[in-house]
Amino acid sequence: CSSPKMPYESYKLYTLPDTFIVEPEAQQAVPSLSIDRRTGDLNLITDYSYRNDDKLTPKEIFGIIGIIRFIADPYLVVITGRHLIGQIRGHNVYKLGRTALIPFSEVPTHRLSLRQASDEKIYRRLIESFLEIPSFYYSVTYDITSSFQTHAQRSTEFYHLPLYSQVDGQFFWNKHLSLPLIEKELGDFVLPIMMGFVQIESKSATSGSFTFLLISRRSVNRSGTRFNVRGIDHDGNVANFVETEQAVLTLDNTFVSFVLYRGSIPIYWGQKPCLKLTPKFVIHDHAADTTRAFEKHFNWIRKKYDKIQCVNLINQKGTELTLAKAYEREVDNYKKTFPHIRYVGFDFHHECRKMKYENLGKLIDQIKDTFDDYGFFSPHGDMQRGTYRINCVDNLDRTNVVQATIAREVLTAQLRKLNLLSSTETISSYPALEQLFKNVWANNGDEVSLQYSGTCALKNDFVRTGKRDLRGMFNDFMNSATRYLFNNFSDGYRQDSFELFLGRYIVKPDQPSPFLKSDKIRHNHYKLAVLIGVIIFVLVYFSPTDSVIMQVVSGGLVLLIGALFGHLMGLLDKYGELFVDKPCLVTP
Repeated sequence: CSSPKMPYESYKLYTLPDTFIVEPEAQQAVPSLSIDRRTGDLNLITDYSYRNDDKLTPKEIFGIIGIIRFIADPYLVVITGRHLIGQIRGHNVYKLGRTALIPFSEVPTHRLSLRQASDEKIYRRLIESFLEIPSFYYSVTYDITSSFQTHAQRSTEFYHLPLYSQVDGQFFWNKHLSLPLIEKELGDFVLPIMMGFVQIESKSATSGSFTFLLISRRSVNRSGTRFNVRGIDHDGNVANFVETEQAVLTLDNTFVSFVLYRGSIPIYWGQKPCLKLTPKFVIHDHAADTTRAFEKHFNWIRKKYDKIQCVNLINQKGTELTLAKAYEREVDNYKKTFPHIRYVGFDFHHECRKMKYENLGKLIDQIKDTFDDYGFFSPHGDMQRGTYRINCVDNLDRTNVVQATIAREVLTAQLRKLNLLSSTETISSYPALEQLFKNVWANNGDEVSLQYSGTCALKNDFVRTGKRDLRGMFNDFMNSATRYLFNNFSDGYRQDSFELFLGRYIVKPDQPSPFLKSDKIRHNHYKLAVLIGVIIFVLVYFSPTDSVIMQVVSGGLVLLIGALFGHLMGLLDKYGELFVDKPCLVTP
Protein backbone atom coordinates (compact mmCIF):
# COMPACT_ATOMS: atom_id res chain seq x y z
CA CYS A 1 0.00 0.00 0.00
CA SER A 2 1.14 3.54 -0.64
CA SER A 3 1.96 5.83 2.27
CA PRO A 4 -0.92 7.95 3.54
CA LYS A 5 -0.98 11.57 2.47
CA MET A 6 -0.14 13.63 5.54
CA PRO A 7 0.65 17.32 5.82
CA TYR A 8 4.24 18.30 6.58
CA GLU A 9 5.63 19.95 9.70
CA SER A 10 6.52 23.11 7.80
CA TYR A 11 6.63 24.67 4.33
CA LYS A 12 8.28 27.49 2.42
CA LEU A 13 5.85 29.94 0.85
CA TYR A 14 7.10 31.70 -2.28
CA THR A 15 5.04 34.66 -3.44
CA LEU A 16 5.44 35.32 -7.16
CA PRO A 17 3.53 38.01 -9.10
CA ASP A 18 1.02 35.51 -10.47
CA THR A 19 1.57 32.42 -8.32
CA PHE A 20 1.87 31.18 -4.75
CA ILE A 21 4.21 28.19 -4.40
CA VAL A 22 3.99 26.14 -1.22
CA GLU A 23 7.04 23.90 -0.93
CA PRO A 24 7.12 21.20 1.77
CA GLU A 25 10.26 21.16 3.91
CA ALA A 26 11.05 17.46 3.45
CA GLN A 27 14.17 15.32 3.58
CA GLN A 28 13.70 14.33 -0.05
CA ALA A 29 12.32 16.10 -3.10
CA VAL A 30 8.51 16.10 -3.16
CA PRO A 31 6.07 18.04 -5.33
CA SER A 32 5.26 21.63 -4.40
CA LEU A 33 1.81 23.17 -4.59
CA SER A 34 1.31 25.90 -7.19
CA ILE A 35 -1.67 28.25 -6.70
CA ASP A 36 -2.53 30.53 -9.62
CA ARG A 37 -3.31 33.95 -8.11
CA ARG A 38 -5.47 34.93 -11.10
CA THR A 39 -7.58 31.82 -11.65
CA GLY A 40 -7.22 30.00 -8.32
CA ASP A 41 -6.08 26.80 -10.07
CA LEU A 42 -4.22 24.34 -7.84
CA ASN A 43 -1.51 22.08 -9.27
CA LEU A 44 1.42 20.00 -8.06
CA ILE A 45 4.76 20.90 -9.66
CA THR A 46 8.25 19.43 -9.64
CA ASP A 47 9.92 22.33 -11.45
CA TYR A 48 11.92 24.17 -8.80
CA SER A 49 13.36 26.88 -11.05
CA TYR A 50 11.67 29.54 -8.93
CA ARG A 51 14.38 28.94 -6.33
CA ASN A 52 16.89 30.55 -8.68
CA ASP A 53 15.30 33.97 -8.34
CA ASP A 54 17.50 35.78 -5.81
CA LYS A 55 14.80 38.42 -5.32
CA LEU A 56 12.41 35.87 -3.86
CA THR A 57 12.57 35.38 -0.10
CA PRO A 58 10.45 32.43 1.04
CA LYS A 59 8.34 32.74 4.16
CA GLU A 60 8.23 29.84 6.60
CA ILE A 61 4.70 28.62 7.31
CA PHE A 62 3.47 25.65 9.31
CA GLY A 63 0.42 24.71 7.31
CA ILE A 64 -2.45 25.86 5.15
CA ILE A 65 -5.73 26.49 6.97
CA GLY A 66 -7.47 26.93 3.63
CA ILE A 67 -8.67 29.34 0.99
CA ILE A 68 -11.58 31.73 1.42
CA ARG A 69 -13.24 34.31 -0.78
CA PHE A 70 -15.51 37.20 0.14
CA ILE A 71 -16.35 39.85 -2.49
CA ALA A 72 -12.92 40.46 -4.01
CA ASP A 73 -10.28 37.88 -4.92
CA PRO A 74 -9.59 34.92 -2.59
CA TYR A 75 -7.22 34.78 0.39
CA LEU A 76 -4.74 32.08 1.27
CA VAL A 77 -5.00 31.43 5.02
CA VAL A 78 -1.78 30.08 6.54
CA ILE A 79 -0.22 29.31 9.91
CA THR A 80 2.79 31.49 10.73
CA GLY A 81 3.23 30.59 14.39
CA ARG A 82 2.60 27.56 16.59
CA HIS A 83 3.34 26.17 20.06
CA LEU A 84 4.28 22.57 20.78
CA ILE A 85 1.90 21.23 23.44
CA GLY A 86 3.45 17.78 23.74
CA GLN A 87 3.25 14.34 22.19
CA ILE A 88 0.54 11.70 21.98
CA ARG A 89 2.15 8.30 21.40
CA GLY A 90 5.09 9.92 19.64
CA HIS A 91 3.07 12.37 17.56
CA ASN A 92 3.59 16.10 18.05
CA VAL A 93 0.51 18.13 18.98
CA TYR A 94 0.54 21.88 18.36
CA LYS A 95 -1.54 24.85 19.43
CA LEU A 96 -2.25 27.36 16.72
CA GLY A 97 -0.34 30.62 17.13
CA ARG A 98 -0.19 33.39 14.55
CA THR A 99 -2.02 33.19 11.25
CA ALA A 100 -2.12 35.32 8.10
CA LEU A 101 -4.64 36.02 5.36
CA ILE A 102 -2.69 36.61 2.16
CA PRO A 103 -4.73 38.12 -0.70
CA PHE A 104 -4.43 36.61 -4.14
CA SER A 105 -4.63 40.12 -5.59
CA GLU A 106 -1.99 42.68 -4.66
CA VAL A 107 -4.77 45.31 -4.46
CA PRO A 108 -7.76 43.21 -3.38
CA THR A 109 -10.37 45.99 -3.19
CA HIS A 110 -9.46 48.14 -6.18
CA ARG A 111 -12.48 47.06 -8.25
CA LEU A 112 -15.00 47.39 -5.44
CA SER A 113 -17.43 50.13 -4.53
CA LEU A 114 -16.94 51.95 -1.23
CA ARG A 115 -19.65 49.83 0.37
CA GLN A 116 -18.15 46.61 -0.96
CA ALA A 117 -14.67 47.61 0.13
CA SER A 118 -16.00 48.31 3.61
CA ASP A 119 -17.73 44.92 3.72
CA GLU A 120 -14.59 43.18 2.47
CA LYS A 121 -12.64 44.60 5.42
CA ILE A 122 -15.33 43.46 7.84
CA TYR A 123 -15.34 39.93 6.41
CA ARG A 124 -11.55 39.75 6.59
CA ARG A 125 -11.48 41.00 10.16
CA LEU A 126 -14.14 38.45 11.14
CA ILE A 127 -11.90 35.61 9.99
CA GLU A 128 -8.81 37.15 11.59
CA SER A 129 -10.60 37.62 14.92
CA PHE A 130 -11.96 34.08 14.78
CA LEU A 131 -8.49 32.64 14.34
CA GLU A 132 -7.32 34.73 17.31
CA ILE A 133 -9.41 32.50 19.61
CA PRO A 134 -6.61 30.75 21.53
CA SER A 135 -8.16 27.30 21.27
CA PHE A 136 -7.13 25.65 17.99
CA TYR A 137 -5.01 22.49 17.97
CA TYR A 138 -3.61 20.13 15.38
CA SER A 139 -1.19 17.32 14.63
CA VAL A 140 0.27 16.63 11.19
CA THR A 141 0.64 12.88 11.78
CA TYR A 142 -2.17 11.92 14.18
CA ASP A 143 -5.95 12.28 14.31
CA ILE A 144 -6.59 14.20 17.53
CA THR A 145 -10.32 14.47 16.79
CA SER A 146 -10.93 10.79 17.67
CA SER A 147 -10.72 9.00 21.00
CA PHE A 148 -8.26 6.21 21.76
CA GLN A 149 -11.13 3.73 21.69
CA THR A 150 -12.17 4.90 18.21
CA HIS A 151 -8.57 4.59 16.99
CA ALA A 152 -8.39 1.03 18.29
CA GLN A 153 -11.53 0.03 16.41
CA ARG A 154 -10.15 1.10 13.03
CA SER A 155 -8.61 -1.23 10.49
CA THR A 156 -5.01 -0.96 9.31
CA GLU A 157 -6.27 0.06 5.86
CA PHE A 158 -8.05 3.04 7.40
CA TYR A 159 -4.71 4.62 8.25
CA HIS A 160 -3.71 4.64 4.60
CA LEU A 161 -6.33 7.34 4.01
CA PRO A 162 -5.19 10.97 4.00
CA LEU A 163 -5.42 12.65 7.38
CA TYR A 164 -8.42 14.76 6.34
CA SER A 165 -10.36 11.53 5.68
CA GLN A 166 -9.38 10.03 9.03
CA VAL A 167 -10.59 12.87 11.25
CA ASP A 168 -14.10 13.12 12.67
CA GLY A 169 -15.95 15.70 10.59
CA GLN A 170 -17.80 16.93 13.66
CA PHE A 171 -14.51 18.29 15.01
CA PHE A 172 -12.88 19.33 11.70
CA TRP A 173 -13.14 23.11 12.05
CA ASN A 174 -11.45 24.27 8.84
CA LYS A 175 -13.11 21.77 6.52
CA HIS A 176 -14.99 24.52 4.64
CA LEU A 177 -11.78 26.47 4.00
CA SER A 178 -9.99 23.25 3.01
CA LEU A 179 -12.53 22.18 0.38
CA PRO A 180 -10.56 23.58 -2.60
CA LEU A 181 -7.61 21.42 -1.52
CA ILE A 182 -9.72 18.38 -0.64
CA GLU A 183 -11.49 18.45 -4.00
CA LYS A 184 -8.07 18.16 -5.66
CA GLU A 185 -7.08 15.37 -3.22
CA LEU A 186 -4.07 17.36 -2.04
CA GLY A 187 -3.68 15.46 1.22
CA ASP A 188 -0.08 16.65 1.68
CA PHE A 189 -1.41 20.19 2.10
CA VAL A 190 -4.71 19.69 4.01
CA LEU A 191 -4.23 20.27 7.74
CA PRO A 192 -7.33 19.62 9.91
CA ILE A 193 -7.54 21.88 12.95
CA MET A 194 -9.73 21.35 15.99
CA MET A 195 -11.23 23.85 18.42
CA GLY A 196 -11.12 22.68 22.01
CA PHE A 197 -8.43 22.08 24.59
CA VAL A 198 -5.31 19.92 24.90
CA GLN A 199 -2.93 19.64 27.84
CA ILE A 200 -0.24 16.98 28.10
CA GLU A 201 1.75 16.63 31.34
CA SER A 202 4.41 14.16 32.44
CA LYS A 203 4.25 12.94 36.03
CA SER A 204 5.82 10.40 38.36
CA ALA A 205 4.24 8.12 40.93
CA THR A 206 5.77 5.55 43.24
CA SER A 207 5.45 2.82 40.63
CA GLY A 208 6.65 4.75 37.59
CA SER A 209 6.34 7.71 35.25
CA PHE A 210 3.37 8.46 33.03
CA THR A 211 1.77 11.12 30.85
CA PHE A 212 -1.54 12.69 31.83
CA LEU A 213 -3.61 13.91 28.89
CA LEU A 214 -6.83 15.90 28.77
CA ILE A 215 -8.33 16.75 25.40
CA SER A 216 -11.66 18.47 24.66
CA ARG A 217 -13.18 18.50 21.20
CA ARG A 218 -15.80 21.14 20.39
CA SER A 219 -18.37 20.23 17.76
CA VAL A 220 -18.67 22.42 14.67
CA ASN A 221 -22.41 21.71 14.62
CA ARG A 222 -24.67 24.30 16.26
CA SER A 223 -21.57 26.14 17.41
CA GLY A 224 -21.44 29.78 18.40
CA THR A 225 -21.86 32.13 21.32
CA ARG A 226 -23.77 31.85 24.56
CA PHE A 227 -27.16 33.51 24.02
CA ASN A 228 -27.13 33.19 20.24
CA VAL A 229 -27.01 29.38 20.26
CA ARG A 230 -29.02 27.29 22.71
CA GLY A 231 -30.80 23.93 22.70
CA ILE A 232 -31.11 21.48 19.81
CA ASP A 233 -31.67 21.61 16.05
CA HIS A 234 -33.60 19.31 13.70
CA ASP A 235 -30.52 17.15 13.08
CA GLY A 236 -30.02 16.44 16.78
CA ASN A 237 -27.07 18.81 17.20
CA VAL A 238 -26.96 20.73 20.46
CA ALA A 239 -25.23 23.97 21.38
CA ASN A 240 -21.89 23.92 23.20
CA PHE A 241 -21.38 20.21 22.57
CA VAL A 242 -17.94 19.10 23.72
CA GLU A 243 -16.38 15.65 23.96
CA THR A 244 -13.70 15.43 26.65
CA GLU A 245 -11.21 12.58 26.98
CA GLN A 246 -8.97 11.89 29.96
CA ALA A 247 -6.09 9.52 29.28
CA VAL A 248 -3.03 8.15 31.03
CA LEU A 249 -0.08 6.84 28.96
CA THR A 250 2.96 4.99 30.29
CA LEU A 251 6.49 4.80 28.92
CA ASP A 252 5.93 1.23 27.65
CA ASN A 253 3.11 2.46 25.38
CA THR A 254 0.30 1.18 27.61
CA PHE A 255 -2.60 3.54 28.07
CA VAL A 256 -6.16 3.97 29.34
CA SER A 257 -8.75 6.56 28.37
CA PHE A 258 -12.18 7.79 29.44
CA VAL A 259 -14.67 9.96 27.52
CA LEU A 260 -17.60 12.09 28.70
CA TYR A 261 -19.70 14.86 27.17
CA ARG A 262 -21.26 18.24 27.84
CA GLY A 263 -23.99 19.86 25.77
CA SER A 264 -27.02 22.11 25.89
CA ILE A 265 -30.34 20.71 27.13
CA PRO A 266 -31.51 18.70 24.09
CA ILE A 267 -34.89 20.31 23.49
CA TYR A 268 -35.96 23.39 21.52
CA TRP A 269 -35.33 26.40 23.75
CA GLY A 270 -33.45 29.67 23.74
CA GLN A 271 -32.75 33.04 25.32
CA LYS A 272 -32.60 36.34 23.47
CA PRO A 273 -30.10 38.88 24.84
CA CYS A 274 -32.01 41.99 25.88
CA LEU A 275 -29.71 43.79 28.37
CA LYS A 276 -31.28 41.91 31.28
CA LEU A 277 -28.96 39.86 33.48
CA THR A 278 -31.01 36.72 32.84
CA PRO A 279 -33.00 36.88 29.61
CA LYS A 280 -36.33 35.09 29.58
CA PHE A 281 -36.26 31.40 28.72
CA VAL A 282 -38.27 30.58 25.61
CA ILE A 283 -39.28 26.92 25.34
CA HIS A 284 -40.69 25.93 21.96
CA ASP A 285 -43.48 23.41 22.32
CA HIS A 286 -43.13 21.16 19.28
CA ALA A 287 -43.46 17.77 20.93
CA ALA A 288 -43.08 15.55 17.86
CA ASP A 289 -40.17 17.59 16.45
CA THR A 290 -38.44 17.65 19.84
CA THR A 291 -38.72 13.88 20.22
CA ARG A 292 -37.25 13.25 16.75
CA ALA A 293 -34.35 15.64 17.33
CA PHE A 294 -33.76 14.22 20.82
CA GLU A 295 -33.57 10.69 19.40
CA LYS A 296 -31.06 11.74 16.74
CA HIS A 297 -28.86 13.34 19.38
CA PHE A 298 -28.72 10.30 21.63
CA ASN A 299 -28.51 7.87 18.74
CA TRP A 300 -25.20 9.52 17.83
CA ILE A 301 -23.86 8.88 21.35
CA ARG A 302 -25.20 5.31 21.25
CA LYS A 303 -23.07 4.58 18.19
CA LYS A 304 -20.07 4.92 20.49
CA TYR A 305 -21.37 3.77 23.88
CA ASP A 306 -23.99 1.24 24.97
CA LYS A 307 -25.08 3.11 28.10
CA ILE A 308 -25.66 6.78 28.90
CA GLN A 309 -25.93 8.58 32.23
CA CYS A 310 -27.51 12.04 31.94
CA VAL A 311 -26.76 14.49 34.75
CA ASN A 312 -28.81 17.69 34.74
CA LEU A 313 -27.49 20.38 37.10
CA ILE A 314 -29.99 23.19 36.55
CA ASN A 315 -32.21 24.70 39.25
CA GLN A 316 -35.26 22.70 40.27
CA LYS A 317 -37.47 25.77 40.49
CA GLY A 318 -38.71 28.61 38.28
CA THR A 319 -38.21 28.52 34.53
CA GLU A 320 -35.23 26.18 34.84
CA LEU A 321 -37.58 23.63 36.42
CA THR A 322 -39.73 23.79 33.28
CA LEU A 323 -36.64 22.99 31.22
CA ALA A 324 -35.72 20.15 33.57
CA LYS A 325 -39.17 18.58 33.34
CA ALA A 326 -39.17 18.80 29.54
CA TYR A 327 -35.74 17.11 29.44
CA GLU A 328 -36.76 14.36 31.85
CA ARG A 329 -39.95 13.75 29.89
CA GLU A 330 -37.95 13.16 26.71
CA VAL A 331 -35.59 10.80 28.54
CA ASP A 332 -38.58 8.76 29.74
CA ASN A 333 -39.87 8.52 26.17
CA TYR A 334 -36.46 7.50 24.85
CA LYS A 335 -36.09 4.89 27.57
CA LYS A 336 -38.98 2.93 26.02
CA THR A 337 -36.73 1.93 23.11
CA PHE A 338 -33.35 2.31 24.85
CA PRO A 339 -33.54 1.21 28.49
CA HIS A 340 -29.85 1.86 29.14
CA ILE A 341 -30.26 5.62 29.53
CA ARG A 342 -30.38 7.05 33.06
CA TYR A 343 -31.27 10.53 34.27
CA VAL A 344 -30.32 12.32 37.48
CA GLY A 345 -31.45 15.82 38.34
CA PHE A 346 -29.16 17.57 40.82
CA ASP A 347 -29.92 21.17 41.79
CA PHE A 348 -26.30 22.33 41.99
CA HIS A 349 -27.02 25.85 43.25
CA HIS A 350 -29.34 24.60 46.00
CA GLU A 351 -27.19 21.69 47.12
CA CYS A 352 -23.91 23.65 47.07
CA ARG A 353 -25.28 26.94 48.44
CA LYS A 354 -23.19 28.70 51.08
CA MET A 355 -20.11 27.05 49.53
CA LYS A 356 -21.10 23.55 50.71
CA TYR A 357 -19.35 21.84 47.83
CA GLU A 358 -18.93 18.70 49.88
CA ASN A 359 -22.57 18.04 48.93
CA LEU A 360 -21.33 16.97 45.50
CA GLY A 361 -20.84 13.67 47.28
CA LYS A 362 -24.64 13.26 47.17
CA LEU A 363 -24.50 13.31 43.36
CA ILE A 364 -21.60 10.86 43.26
CA ASP A 365 -23.55 8.50 45.51
CA GLN A 366 -26.39 8.48 42.97
CA ILE A 367 -24.18 7.49 40.05
CA LYS A 368 -21.23 5.65 41.61
CA ASP A 369 -22.62 2.26 40.60
CA THR A 370 -21.99 3.27 36.97
CA PHE A 371 -18.24 3.72 37.42
CA ASP A 372 -17.41 0.01 37.30
CA ASP A 373 -20.28 -0.74 34.94
CA TYR A 374 -19.30 1.86 32.32
CA GLY A 375 -15.56 1.37 32.71
CA PHE A 376 -12.88 2.97 30.56
CA PHE A 377 -10.84 1.92 27.55
CA SER A 378 -7.53 0.08 27.54
CA PRO A 379 -5.96 -1.75 24.57
CA HIS A 380 -5.98 -5.03 26.50
CA GLY A 381 -9.61 -5.79 25.84
CA ASP A 382 -11.29 -3.26 28.14
CA MET A 383 -13.90 -1.11 26.40
CA GLN A 384 -15.67 1.93 27.77
CA ARG A 385 -19.25 0.70 27.68
CA GLY A 386 -21.05 3.78 28.93
CA THR A 387 -20.57 7.53 29.10
CA TYR A 388 -21.81 10.59 30.95
CA ARG A 389 -23.65 13.56 29.45
CA ILE A 390 -23.47 16.53 31.82
CA ASN A 391 -25.28 19.85 31.48
CA CYS A 392 -26.33 22.98 33.29
CA VAL A 393 -27.82 26.02 31.53
CA ASP A 394 -24.60 27.18 29.84
CA ASN A 395 -22.77 23.83 30.22
CA LEU A 396 -19.75 25.70 31.52
CA ASP A 397 -19.29 26.38 35.21
CA ARG A 398 -21.38 23.86 37.13
CA THR A 399 -20.74 21.34 34.38
CA ASN A 400 -16.95 21.58 34.60
CA VAL A 401 -17.05 21.16 38.38
CA VAL A 402 -19.08 17.95 38.09
CA GLN A 403 -17.12 16.60 35.12
CA ALA A 404 -13.90 17.07 37.09
CA THR A 405 -15.46 15.37 40.12
CA ILE A 406 -16.40 12.31 38.03
CA ALA A 407 -13.03 12.32 36.25
CA ARG A 408 -11.26 12.32 39.61
CA GLU A 409 -12.98 9.07 40.58
CA VAL A 410 -12.11 7.57 37.21
CA LEU A 411 -8.46 8.68 37.34
CA THR A 412 -7.88 6.73 40.54
CA ALA A 413 -9.24 3.60 38.82
CA GLN A 414 -7.16 4.29 35.71
CA LEU A 415 -3.92 4.60 37.69
CA ARG A 416 -4.70 1.42 39.61
CA LYS A 417 -5.31 -0.38 36.32
CA LEU A 418 -1.80 0.62 35.20
CA ASN A 419 -0.33 -0.38 38.59
CA LEU A 420 0.68 3.22 39.20
CA LEU A 421 -1.42 3.28 42.39
CA SER A 422 -2.02 0.49 44.85
CA SER A 423 -5.54 -0.67 45.65
CA THR A 424 -5.52 1.43 48.82
CA GLU A 425 -4.15 4.62 47.26
CA THR A 426 -6.01 7.46 45.54
CA ILE A 427 -4.71 10.53 43.74
CA SER A 428 -5.05 12.33 47.08
CA SER A 429 -2.16 10.15 48.29
CA TYR A 430 0.15 12.24 46.09
CA PRO A 431 -0.41 16.01 46.56
CA ALA A 432 1.59 16.95 43.46
CA LEU A 433 -0.45 14.57 41.33
CA GLU A 434 -3.70 15.84 42.80
CA GLN A 435 -2.72 19.45 42.12
CA LEU A 436 -1.77 18.58 38.55
CA PHE A 437 -5.18 17.00 38.02
CA LYS A 438 -6.96 20.04 39.44
CA ASN A 439 -4.96 22.54 37.39
CA VAL A 440 -5.48 20.69 34.12
CA TRP A 441 -9.23 20.39 34.63
CA ALA A 442 -9.45 24.05 35.68
CA ASN A 443 -7.54 25.06 32.55
CA ASN A 444 -9.95 22.98 30.49
CA GLY A 445 -12.91 24.72 32.10
CA ASP A 446 -11.46 28.16 31.38
CA GLU A 447 -10.68 27.45 27.74
CA VAL A 448 -14.02 25.80 26.94
CA SER A 449 -15.79 28.69 28.63
CA LEU A 450 -13.82 31.32 26.70
CA GLN A 451 -14.93 29.79 23.42
CA TYR A 452 -18.65 29.99 24.26
CA SER A 453 -19.08 32.87 26.73
CA GLY A 454 -15.98 35.02 26.16
CA THR A 455 -14.70 34.65 29.76
CA CYS A 456 -13.05 32.08 31.98
CA ALA A 457 -15.25 29.63 33.88
CA LEU A 458 -16.98 30.54 37.13
CA LYS A 459 -16.52 28.40 40.25
CA ASN A 460 -13.15 27.37 38.86
CA ASP A 461 -11.39 28.10 42.13
CA PHE A 462 -13.07 24.97 43.48
CA VAL A 463 -11.81 22.89 40.56
CA ARG A 464 -8.30 24.34 40.92
CA THR A 465 -7.97 24.27 44.72
CA GLY A 466 -10.74 22.02 46.01
CA LYS A 467 -12.39 24.85 47.93
CA ARG A 468 -14.26 28.10 47.44
CA ASP A 469 -13.11 31.42 48.93
CA LEU A 470 -13.89 35.13 48.75
CA ARG A 471 -11.26 35.73 46.10
CA GLY A 472 -12.85 33.11 43.89
CA MET A 473 -16.27 34.68 44.45
CA PHE A 474 -14.88 38.09 43.46
CA ASN A 475 -13.36 36.61 40.29
CA ASP A 476 -16.76 35.09 39.52
CA PHE A 477 -18.37 38.51 39.92
CA MET A 478 -15.88 40.09 37.53
CA ASN A 479 -16.27 37.30 34.99
CA SER A 480 -20.06 37.55 35.24
CA ALA A 481 -19.92 41.29 34.59
CA THR A 482 -17.61 40.74 31.62
CA ARG A 483 -19.92 38.05 30.26
CA TYR A 484 -22.82 40.46 30.48
CA LEU A 485 -20.96 43.03 28.40
CA PHE A 486 -19.74 40.49 25.84
CA ASN A 487 -23.07 38.70 25.51
CA ASN A 488 -24.97 41.94 24.94
CA PHE A 489 -22.51 44.11 23.04
CA SER A 490 -20.07 41.92 21.10
CA ASP A 491 -21.42 38.39 20.73
CA GLY A 492 -23.33 39.23 17.56
CA TYR A 493 -20.01 40.00 15.91
CA ARG A 494 -18.45 36.84 17.35
CA GLN A 495 -21.38 34.77 16.10
CA ASP A 496 -20.86 36.19 12.63
CA SER A 497 -17.26 34.99 12.72
CA PHE A 498 -18.45 31.43 13.41
CA GLU A 499 -20.96 31.60 10.56
CA LEU A 500 -18.42 32.90 8.06
CA PHE A 501 -15.52 30.62 9.00
CA LEU A 502 -17.62 27.45 8.99
CA GLY A 503 -19.27 28.27 5.68
CA ARG A 504 -22.77 28.52 7.10
CA TYR A 505 -22.87 31.96 5.53
CA ILE A 506 -21.59 32.28 1.97
CA VAL A 507 -20.77 35.74 0.68
CA LYS A 508 -22.44 36.59 -2.64
CA PRO A 509 -20.87 39.63 -4.30
CA ASP A 510 -24.13 40.79 -5.87
CA GLN A 511 -26.18 40.66 -2.66
CA PRO A 512 -26.94 43.74 -0.52
CA SER A 513 -24.60 44.36 2.38
CA PRO A 514 -25.71 42.35 5.45
CA PHE A 515 -24.09 44.98 7.67
CA LEU A 516 -26.63 47.69 6.80
CA LYS A 517 -29.23 46.20 9.13
CA SER A 518 -30.40 48.87 11.56
CA ASP A 519 -33.31 49.71 13.72
CA LYS A 520 -35.02 53.09 13.48
CA ILE A 521 -36.07 53.21 17.12
CA ARG A 522 -32.57 52.43 18.35
CA HIS A 523 -30.88 55.03 16.16
CA ASN A 524 -33.42 57.70 17.08
CA HIS A 525 -32.69 57.17 20.77
CA TYR A 526 -28.95 57.27 20.15
CA LYS A 527 -29.45 60.62 18.41
CA LEU A 528 -31.62 61.86 21.29
CA ALA A 529 -29.04 60.88 23.88
CA VAL A 530 -26.23 62.59 21.94
CA LEU A 531 -28.33 65.76 21.44
CA ILE A 532 -29.14 66.05 25.14
CA GLY A 533 -25.50 65.47 26.03
CA VAL A 534 -24.33 68.21 23.66
CA ILE A 535 -26.88 70.71 25.06
CA ILE A 536 -25.81 70.04 28.64
CA PHE A 537 -22.10 70.30 27.72
CA VAL A 538 -22.60 73.66 25.95
CA LEU A 539 -24.62 75.11 28.82
CA VAL A 540 -22.14 74.01 31.47
CA TYR A 541 -18.91 74.80 29.57
CA PHE A 542 -19.77 78.20 28.12
CA SER A 543 -21.94 79.69 30.87
CA PRO A 544 -20.39 81.84 33.66
CA THR A 545 -20.67 80.27 37.07
CA ASP A 546 -22.69 83.22 38.41
CA SER A 547 -25.06 83.45 35.46
CA VAL A 548 -28.74 82.78 35.76
CA ILE A 549 -28.41 80.06 33.14
CA MET A 550 -25.75 78.30 35.19
CA GLN A 551 -27.84 78.54 38.35
CA VAL A 552 -30.77 76.99 36.51
CA VAL A 553 -28.53 74.25 35.13
CA SER A 554 -27.00 73.55 38.51
CA GLY A 555 -30.38 73.47 40.19
CA GLY A 556 -32.05 71.24 37.63
CA LEU A 557 -29.17 69.04 36.47
CA VAL A 558 -29.78 66.34 39.05
CA LEU A 559 -33.49 66.25 38.23
CA LEU A 560 -32.74 66.13 34.52
CA ILE A 561 -30.23 63.32 34.89
CA GLY A 562 -32.66 61.43 37.10
CA ALA A 563 -35.44 61.84 34.59
CA LEU A 564 -33.20 60.78 31.72
CA PHE A 565 -32.02 57.74 33.68
CA GLY A 566 -35.59 56.74 34.48
CA HIS A 567 -36.55 57.20 30.84
CA LEU A 568 -33.55 55.15 29.75
CA MET A 569 -34.44 52.29 32.11
CA GLY A 570 -37.95 52.28 30.73
CA LEU A 571 -36.61 52.14 27.18
CA LEU A 572 -34.22 49.32 28.02
CA ASP A 573 -36.99 47.32 29.64
CA LYS A 574 -39.26 47.78 26.62
CA TYR A 575 -36.74 47.86 23.78
CA GLY A 576 -33.74 46.07 25.28
CA GLU A 577 -33.42 43.64 22.39
CA LEU A 578 -32.95 46.58 20.01
CA PHE A 579 -29.80 47.75 21.76
CA VAL A 580 -27.83 44.49 21.81
CA ASP A 581 -25.26 43.47 19.24
CA LYS A 582 -27.09 41.02 16.96
CA PRO A 583 -25.52 38.77 14.34
CA CYS A 584 -25.75 40.08 10.78
CA LEU A 585 -24.96 36.81 9.03
CA VAL A 586 -27.61 34.62 10.68
CA THR A 587 -31.06 34.14 9.17
CA PRO A 588 -33.64 34.95 11.88
